Amino acid sequence: MDDLLIRCENHILDICINRPDKRNSLTPEMLHLLARTLDEYGSREQAQILVLRGAGQRFFSAGYDISRIPRPGTPEAQEFALRKPLDLAVEAVENYPYPTIALLNGSVIGGACELAFSCDFRYGAEGVEMCMPPSKLGLVYSVEGLARINSVIGLSNLKKMIFTARSFRTEELSAFGALDEVLPADELESRVHEVAAGMGTLAPLALRGHKWILSRFGRHSLGEEELDKARQWILRSYNSEDAREAQAAFIGKRPPHFVGR
Repeated sequence: MDDLLIRCENHILDICINRPDKRNSLTPEMLHLLARTLDEYGSREQAQILVLRGAGQRFFSAGYDISRIPRPGTPEAQEFALRKPLDLAVEAVENYPYPTIALLNGSVIGGACELAFSCDFRYGAEGVEMCMPPSKLGLVYSVEGLARINSVIGLSNLKKMIFTARSFRTEELSAFGALDEVLPADELESRVHEVAAGMGTLAPLALRGHKWILSRFGRHSLGEEELDKARQWILRSYNSEDAREAQAAFIGKRPPHFVGR
């Protein structure tokens, strides 16, 4: 079974994360394929509006497959901390030259939130939840990822998601701008395809030009010294006892016991 289902017709590039038995969790291979696919279709002169979805009704995606994250404290974990396959895929979505829509048919967790927030629009089914749990996992999220989500929902709402690590339902998500529209589950797909089809009739050159300009609005990057400090926090978290404990607790299906180091 293919982990990504790719279909392109009538100006719509429909990509489905297809691991419903694994809550549509993200793997390195899937994320590399997603990036390559977007590079290929983005080079075309004919407008292809991206619709990104998850298979089934329960999860858009439960985020990065925990079993594929290197064991904290290893050299592989340090490399993963600063350059994950998810980063490559998210950048490909963000840099895709035509409008992008996340069709959130189910819950969105962890790195999948960043994937959804990298899209230009998010249409959600009633009852969909979002959760950002890095603090539960003993990890510090990437600077780029936090900045990406902050640009959509603002700092106050990002703090709510990061510092509580709880699930936010559609009412709250709509209130702080995470969702552009909420619809009954049986109306979601037709509505998204209606919007995407309409965009696909617009002038490709104008879409590309506006996408390039608008994607640069509101960007704020840390200075080099601040960025180095942030990377130290990220590396420290991926080498920590707490991260190892969180991973062991997740696998063992028990509450973690954190010690702060």
